[in-house]
Amino acid sequence: MKTYYILYIIYILNIIFSPLFISNKKTLCDFLIINSYIFIVILSYYIYKYRMIKLITRVSYYGDFDCNNNYIVDNYLKYIYKLALILFGGGSVLTIIFKIIKAPIFIDISVFIILLFIWTILGYRYSKKISNK
Repeated sequence: MKTYYILYIIYILNIIFSPLFISNKKTLCDFLIINSYIFIVILSYYIYKYRMIKLITRVSYYGDFDCNNNYIVDNYLKYIYKLALILFGGGSVLTIIFKIIKAPIFIDISVFIILLFIWTILGYRYSKKISNK
C-alpha cells in the first residue's frame, strides 16, 4: 500500500514541479497529458498486482469482491489493467501524433477525457457482466 501512496506523491510532485523545467505552455500540457496516461496505467497495474479489492468494490457493479471466488477477482483486475494499457497506451501515441500535426491542445484533452470515460464504462459493464454469473 505504501507504493500506492508513493505513486500519488510522485504524480502530484510532477505536476507541481514540471512548470519549473518546461517553459513552453504547449509542451507542458502535452507532457502533463502523457504523464496522466502513464499514471493511470501504472495505477491500474498496482490495483491488479496488489489486489486493491476495496477500491474496486467501491467503483464497480460487482459489490462482493471479498468472496472466495478469486478467479472472478483476478479476471476482473486483469481486464481493468489490460484495458487501461490498451486505451491509455494508444492515447499516449495519439498525443505524440497530435504534437506532430500541431493540433490544438483542446483536442488532446478531449481525447483524454473520452478515453477515461470509455475505460470507466467498459470496466463497469464488465463488472456487471461477471456479477450475473
